[in-house]
Formats: sequence, C-alpha cells, structure tokens
Amino acid sequence: YLSTSEPKTCVSISASKPLIQANTSTMMDAIVQFVRNALCTAKNFNILGDTFLYDPKVTAQYYAFPPPLDQTTPLEIFISITQFYAFVAIALSGYKIITSSGVGKLQLITRLVNLRSASKEEEKK
Repeated sequence: YLSTSEPKTCVSISASKPLIQANTSTMMDAIVQFVRNALCTAKNFNILGDTFLYDPKVTAQYYAFPPPLDQTTPLEIFISITQFYAFVAIALSGYKIITSSGVGKLQLITRLVNLRSASKEEEKK
C-alpha cells in the first residue's frame, strides 16, 4: 500500500561525492573475507588439487611441525592466516567500541531509563 499523500523525494547522484564512504578497514575486511571464502571453496571442492597448495612437503620445507600437524598444506596455512586476521580485526573493533563510546552510551541509556522510570513513578502519585 502506497500513500499518495506522502511527498515524493528524488535522490541525486553527484559525481564528486561517492555514494558509499568506504572505510579502509571495512574494505580490507571484505577483501580478506572474499579470499578466505575462495580458499575454503578451493579446499572443499579440491580445485587445483594437483598443485603445491595441497602438498604438505612444501610446508615442511619452511617449518617442521610435530605429527599430525606435519600434514598441514600451504592452503590450510593461507586459510589460517585469513582466519587470524578476522579474529584480530573483530577483537580490535570490539575493544574500540568498548573504550571509545560503548561504555558511555550504556551509561547514557541507563541514566535515561532511570529518569524515565522516576518520572512515571511521580506521575502515579
């Protein structure tokens, strides 16, 4: 149901201003997520199965893992690096929220709820 009484608005697209302000970390997160998903897809469907990506001997050239980790392939190393990046990015974002504005916003909400409940109690009396 569309109301005809509502004003119609037009959105103009300016060439000088981008529609979406891309945050550098958000863009990097999206790229890393895409790469991680591509690597996981390659692993699950055994794409490029006959390449060095599936050869644990390549990993053993650089580091001697104890068994059973000695069967780790370069593809799994790449996936773990992207997973670790995601962990660090999320942890830092949470820390920034908590330290910058998260606690202040929570205190503000608590104060507003207390004021509102106090004013309702006064109205009842």
